[in-house]
Amino acid sequence: GISANYSGSTDTSWYDKNENEFVITTAEELYGLSALVNVATFTTEKVYLGSDIVINTGLATDWINGTNATGLHQWQPIGTNSNNFKGTFDGNKKTIKDLKTDPNKDYQGFFGFVDGATIKNLTIEGEVVGKNYVGAVAAYATNSTFEDCTFGNPNFSNFHVTGLNWIGGVIGYAKGSVLELCVNYGKITGGINGYVGGLGGGGDNSSLRGCSNY
Repeated sequence: GISANYSGSTDTSWYDKNENEFVITTAEELYGLSALVNVATFTTEKVYLGSDIVINTGLATDWINGTNATGLHQWQPIGTNSNNFKGTFDGNKKTIKDLKTDPNKDYQGFFGFVDGATIKNLTIEGEVVGKNYVGAVAAYATNSTFEDCTFGNPNFSNFHVTGLNWIGGVIGYAKGSVLELCVNYGKITGGINGYVGGLGGGGDNSSLRGCSNY
């Protein structure tokens, strides 16, 4: 199933500090995860996606029609520089659809900062834009593993990741991290002298295994 369009509210009622595994099925709960991680309430627990989640209904349709979508909800990346996401996020082969990030900020992506995290079985679709360190799945990753993470869709070419420096389809910058079986179908654009890549914008002591860029 697919959850309805995001209402603009944040739901953290699913979180119980005595549990360590959670299933998220709505955009409100997803914004709740971001809010919890960004104040370090949620750190090393495990999250599963229970359904596809649409952040902005009609974003893709507007692109097809050549119009600019207005009134969009900007995503708040999960994990900040001081409070990284350190848990496991299992997308369960589901898709986060029509994600829109803030073009005026650095460290934009579904995840902002991750450290020691595992992110897998996840597809992101949307318009992931920012300044520096921009990646659809994660902006900045340290000692983390990304398995079977995909940006975009082979049947729709307009999904894109855009920024200035350290811009990648899956990850903006990867330090001591591994990307396994990750795929980029999106359009990746960076600045003239920027580090830009289909899968990752750049990295240090990281590796790619069985990844594809289309």
